[in-house]
Amino acid sequence: MARNATYSQLTMTSNQGYVESSGDIDERDEKNKDNRVDENRVDSFIEDRGDEDDDTTCGWLSFRPHCIQSCNRSASFLFFWCAFALFQSTTVNGLVYVITTTIERRFSLTSAASGAVSSSFDLTVLAIIVFVTYLTERLHKPLLIGSGAVIFALGSYVFTLPHFLSSSYKAELFEEGDTCQVNGTASKCDDNDPRSSLSGFYWFFIAGQILHGIGACPLYTHGRTFVYENVPAKQVPIYFAIFQLVSSLGVAMGYLVGGAFLTMYTDFKVDPTSLDIKPNSPIWIGNWWIGFLIFGTLSLLVSMPLVAFPKALRGTQEIRKENERITRPQKGSEFYAKRGLASLLKDFPRAMWNLIRNAPLMFINLGVSSEFFIIACTSVFGPKFIETQFNLPAATAALIAGGIVVPASIIGVLFGGWTIKRFNLKFSGQAKFSIVALLASLTLLIGFLMGCPNVDFAGVTVQYESGNTVPEEDYTLLNITHQCNMNCNCQDAFAPVCGSNDIMYYSSCHAGCSSLEMSNNTQQYTGCSCIQSLSASSQGGTATPGRCGIECNRLITFTILVLGAVLASSIVFVPSQTMLLGVVSPSQRTTAMGLQSLMFRGLGSVPGPIIFGTIIDNACLIWEYDCDGAKTCWMYRNKQFSVSTFAILLICRLLSLAFFTMALFTYKPSATKNDDRKETITATGA
Repeated sequence: MARNATYSQLTMTSNQGYVESSGDIDERDEKNKDNRVDENRVDSFIEDRGDEDDDTTCGWLSFRPHCIQSCNRSASFLFFWCAFALFQSTTVNGLVYVITTTIERRFSLTSAASGAVSSSFDLTVLAIIVFVTYLTERLHKPLLIGSGAVIFALGSYVFTLPHFLSSSYKAELFEEGDTCQVNGTASKCDDNDPRSSLSGFYWFFIAGQILHGIGACPLYTHGRTFVYENVPAKQVPIYFAIFQLVSSLGVAMGYLVGGAFLTMYTDFKVDPTSLDIKPNSPIWIGNWWIGFLIFGTLSLLVSMPLVAFPKALRGTQEIRKENERITRPQKGSEFYAKRGLASLLKDFPRAMWNLIRNAPLMFINLGVSSEFFIIACTSVFGPKFIETQFNLPAATAALIAGGIVVPASIIGVLFGGWTIKRFNLKFSGQAKFSIVALLASLTLLIGFLMGCPNVDFAGVTVQYESGNTVPEEDYTLLNITHQCNMNCNCQDAFAPVCGSNDIMYYSSCHAGCSSLEMSNNTQQYTGCSCIQSLSASSQGGTATPGRCGIECNRLITFTILVLGAVLASSIVFVPSQTMLLGVVSPSQRTTAMGLQSLMFRGLGSVPGPIIFGTIIDNACLIWEYDCDGAKTCWMYRNKQFSVSTFAILLICRLLSLAFFTMALFTYKPSATKNDDRKETITATGA
């Protein structure tokens, strides 16, 4: 009525003599037709969600007790959503990586097989994420997340089945010594090894990871969309930051809890002291399975409160209207699918094309994919890099890696979320903020060039006879077998010892040591013929188990620089999520999250470790071959390893910068309702 009255007044002669005819009105209405259609689509989306969400009470089916209605708020959902994220991250991003070498030994798996176990989670998500998120866009999101927690728990239980279905593990002590045995044999393979029948349990691990992937899908896609639609826009970055913080803590918890469980023997019914073995023994099998039972059960328990949340929280309709009022998606990105499964399936190609042609969205996804390429590579090979470059034990290297990544990522994510909220940054501001953070991280990548030189290694980096250092390009010309150990029939197992000449040998056998003595509870190999030629002693040199030390003071510098790089890059996480959800049509937010998950897994986390591993394998100096032909690298060319790592990370970070910059320049915000009204007022001369 008000609008018609305004039009009637405008057709009358004013004091200024201005007259607007009905033809002028029709022309103006035709000009703004597209904007009104876009408004109606957004209004229809909000009203449609409001009609579906009339029931905003908590409960299970028809059982909705009054005592739990106080939990019907966003903070309560955040708590249980984060709890599931903590259990999921602890399991998949922590426990699975920690127990990899243990299940390799226990079930005779090759490195390729254990790698497939780790990758099957990402491959599962990669295969189903987009289609599932599209079909379930309008469904009950908390119910989907809770159901996913049940499936995830089932996957954890399946993962533990090999422990219960296989025969009890029996530790086998090797009778042969590791000293020089002139009449011994170099063969370490047994064709009748009963452990070969255990490799069939590999498929239980794959099945468990597939269920993990299915169960985790709604957690990251539907969960973020539910928060975006039910929380005031200014609070969304803080919610996302808290969620990512908890996920990061899950990684740390997985490593700590998994490591603690591995110090316990795999079979509770067996006293390991009766076997005369300790956790540092190569034949020790730790309790790899108990963590999956615990966190699987916790995931099952948290599913109950998750499914109790309503489809929309109380007061959501007003929040959504306000959020849609201030959110400006990419111009032309509007999309509204029809109801019904048949219509959804028919509209699927159109929905995907609508997202793909959204330039800012795709550039954000490509930038995130580049970052996940870096994350995947450093997560898998970061501890190996530290261990190799600074000649540290594996446990110490893992501890340093965790000490860098966990606090830096937590601080970065929280700072990113706080900054967006504090300065009320919109799309352009968030994009510029991300670019600055990535530039800072780019300059700090120089820390990966702060490695140490290789330790003196007989037959590899120094000559057996003279002990002279060999240039790195000539390392491959040497051999760990020499006249001094030619008749020792040494095995191929890598068990380094440090000689009294401060040179490391592949094993005590390769050092030509003839006997092992105990002195003050310390093992010492004596009569080492390969060391004798380099020492003044006529009785032969001595050696102690373990690697030789190296004087290098670059670890602190490396830690500071890399910690800063991780912190700066972590700042980008929250803006990358809020930008993505704000640049797409309200009806496609969950599907857009699914598309991003597809891209960063397909372009980043899945191929990243494979490509990176292939590149650093070229820097390997010493390979150890197993009986089945699998090989393990025990020593790398440190300089080549360092430079290769820096180059890969530098290229990926430059790509991230380019993609986020392109997202900024291709963003063309659609007109808001207020903009349309201003345009109409200007056209009418009011």
